[in-house]
Amino acid sequence: MQNDKNHILSFIREMAADNGGVPPGQRKFGRATGISSSAWRGTHWSSWSQALQEAGFPPNKPSARISDQTVLKRLVEVIGELGRFPTSAELQLRSKQDPSFPSRGVIARLGRQPKLLSKLIDYCQLNTGHDDVERACVSLLHARKRYGRPKPLPTCVYLIQVGHDYKIGWTANLERRMRDMATYVAEKPSLIHTIPTDDPLGVEVYWHNRFANKWIRGEWFALTSEDVRTFRRWKTM
Repeated sequence: MQNDKNHILSFIREMAADNGGVPPGQRKFGRATGISSSAWRGTHWSSWSQALQEAGFPPNKPSARISDQTVLKRLVEVIGELGRFPTSAELQLRSKQDPSFPSRGVIARLGRQPKLLSKLIDYCQLNTGHDDVERACVSLLHARKRYGRPKPLPTCVYLIQVGHDYKIGWTANLERRMRDMATYVAEKPSLIHTIPTDDPLGVEVYWHNRFANKWIRGEWFALTSEDVRTFRRWKTM
């Protein structure tokens, strides 16, 4: 029988031989053989590590946790290659072709797409050379906020200070944006002012153009105290 203990051990050894001597993980084994864990757990072994040991291999070590920054970096690379945000199927295929690429489950750890897009935008702004990826993410985020819900979300253009630099951007969830930024910047971000608007991209572009000579990178500017006062005079646009 396929679920017989000796057959399972034989399958493990065959798969290891085909993989350069590295035994399969529990999930990979199940997908390849169709033998679920219920066929052996509590019957032949209490854990997959025990099965590997009886087959003559050391137990697989748990994979090291991929940092959020690494996940964002790999996603930025894919978006740069495709020129757009990848589909779920494309992410799944990439992780199968490249074992070092984060799985969909790991990517999901960063939140649903709107939150993930916001984190990708912040990553691009803090790491130069990804302007095309930033534009793609901003465009998709704006499209989701505009068309993905029955009612438009309240939006604002904000001025946030981090150290000596200032960030001018827009968001439909200021509290979340502040919380997310705090995980990516070296110093605690400080909210200076917000301008409620139903045209966040247009208002953002206005202020970016107005302070173009103070531009540093992405949405970051080296503003003077007078520039800050000018921004704070605007209550709505």
